[in-house]
Amino acid sequence: MWNKHDDGLSRDWGGRVWLNPPYSRPLILQFVGKMAAHGNGIALLFNRCDNAMFHDIIFPTATAMKLLRKRIRFYRPDGTQGTSPGCGSVLIAWGEDNAIALRENELEGKYIQLDNAIK
Repeated sequence: MWNKHDDGLSRDWGGRVWLNPPYSRPLILQFVGKMAAHGNGIALLFNRCDNAMFHDIIFPTATAMKLLRKRIRFYRPDGTQGTSPGCGSVLIAWGEDNAIALRENELEGKYIQLDNAIK
């Protein structure tokens, strides 16, 4: 596990990756681009399917996505729960094994297979 002090962009990624990227620009674009190039993992992102990152990076490369039904409320380091975010979340899968993990998990939401799936 790497955190913001470890510079995950400069490291080699191996195997299945779980990505909860920094949501600020340009870092989110760099991390999602690296995930797309790596091609094996799941990313947690805001559900902003209308933005350029989805159209330019995610839709052309990802295998599947799961639009989560409820908004995620994260916990702060002190253990208190944060407020509801202003936007829903989506899980994006690269690779068939990760797409299966999204399709078969029990999280409420809508699973969508993308055209990039291995046939």
